[in-house]
Amino acid sequence: MAENGSDASGQTEDNLSISDVSVEVATVDAKLAKRRHHRKGKRKSRSKKKARKRNTSVWKSRNLVILVTVLIVVFVVTMWTLLWYFVLQPENSSLVYFAGLFRLAQTDFIPEYRHRDSREFLSMAQNIEHVVNSVYKTSAVSRLYRQSVISDLSSNNDGGLLVHFWMVFVVPKSKSQFVCEDCVGAILKDSIQTSLVNRSSVGYLSDLPVDMDSVIVNGSHLLKR
Repeated sequence: MAENGSDASGQTEDNLSISDVSVEVATVDAKLAKRRHHRKGKRKSRSKKKARKRNTSVWKSRNLVILVTVLIVVFVVTMWTLLWYFVLQPENSSLVYFAGLFRLAQTDFIPEYRHRDSREFLSMAQNIEHVVNSVYKTSAVSRLYRQSVISDLSSNNDGGLLVHFWMVFVVPKSKSQFVCEDCVGAILKDSIQTSLVNRSSVGYLSDLPVDMDSVIVNGSHLLKR
């Protein structure tokens, strides 16, 4: 009987010790769970802070790009405005018209030249205009020269064909001294190739036989633009 009592008391003590251990283990698990939850909370707060920092940096970089773009646009517009105002703005110019005349030697007048819409007149006029344009477009006033127009073809008592024409120049005020009657006439006369052997006033303007002494350029008419 005594042995049975001692065995029962021993089992009771073992059960108590096991229950105590279980309680302690549960307590430790609860503490670990709390620590884990606390750590997770800290990690979440840290990730939120990092996300906020990233968003802030992205927002700042976008604003910086926008600001730089606006400054570049303002700079380009300002520079273009200054360039246009001081450099590219065209100077006040005038249209200058010159009436000209010269005699084509070795060329007969035909009745068809009286009609400006005739095929003969148009063909001869186009040929002469091409030659005159070539002369002035390769001259010192090429940038000011615009065109020439044959206005009339008439007969001449000395033989040959009288060519009446207009020339048009666009001349800025600062360069008006370069476009005068003598200057424009000299360009045309200097382009006529004469023969030193024959010593004749008739030479060739390209393929046109022109009497140098007949060249006349006069009457400038100004039309301000």
